[in-house]
Formats: sequence, structure tokens, C-alpha cells
Amino acid sequence: MTATLTAEDRLDIADLLYRIGAGLDNADSDLLSSAFAKDATFDFGPAARFSGIDFPVLEGREQIVGGLIGALGALDTFHQVTNPRITVTDGEVVLTTLIEAAHFPAGDHSRHFLMKNRHTSRVARVDGVWLVTSNVADAAWVDGDVNVLLGR
Repeated sequence: MTATLTAEDRLDIADLLYRIGAGLDNADSDLLSSAFAKDATFDFGPAARFSGIDFPVLEGREQIVGGLIGALGALDTFHQVTNPRITVTDGEVVLTTLIEAAHFPAGDHSRHFLMKNRHTSRVARVDGVWLVTSNVADAAWVDGDVNVLLGR
């Protein structure tokens, strides 16, 4: 890994979180899967605990995709990904971003749960493709009825 990333590298890296958001919003397992390394981890625990929810660390691409689609698939969701920042320190590439996620009961937008989270993702080039190897989400703020997120 060189300490310098090309403009194309930076676009490809930023695209990872856009694919995650679109994969979740469309319940598209293939698109969501395309963003994660086979042995990736996804830790939504800090953001979930902010809202009083317990959410396990998801380990491995299959568990990540199944866990996220399983948790959100019955909801209408809208993810906005902003402020991507890509840094390289000691050969490690880190992508930080803000994600605002609106959650509504499917077909009923009279109630909502809105989250603004800070995501820190470690990324690596695997077989020539940039993938998330680990992701941690921490909440900045929430609004609305957490029961929406819980499917109640």
C-alpha cells in the first residue's frame, strides 16, 4: 500500500458507503454485499446503545448483509451519506463519514425514527477492489420513535 491514493481510488472508496446506503434502502443484498470484504466486521453497537437498543457486532460479509437487511428490510429507509473523508496513516486507509438514516414503517410514513451517525470504516483493496474491512457507527443524535426501528 502506498501512502498516496489516486483520485480514482478516492472515488472508489467513497462509493463503498453509497453502495451500503443504497443497498439498505432497496433491500438489495447483492449491492450491500459488494461493499464488504468476506471477513469484514460491522459494529453498530455504539449507535444502537445511544437509542437504548442492543445490537451485536456482525462478523463476516454474510452475517453483515443478513443482519442489516433482516433488521431494516421491513422498513422504508432513506440513507444520506455525507462528508466522506479518506485518510492514510501508516498504510491504513480510513474512511469517515456522516450517515443520516430515516426509518419509517413500510408504507406508513406517519411515524419515523431518524439517526445521524458517524461511521469510521477501515478499507482495503482486495483482489483489486476497494472493500470495507471494518465499520463502527457512533450516534451524533436521534429523533422520533425508536419503536419504528424495532418494528413495533
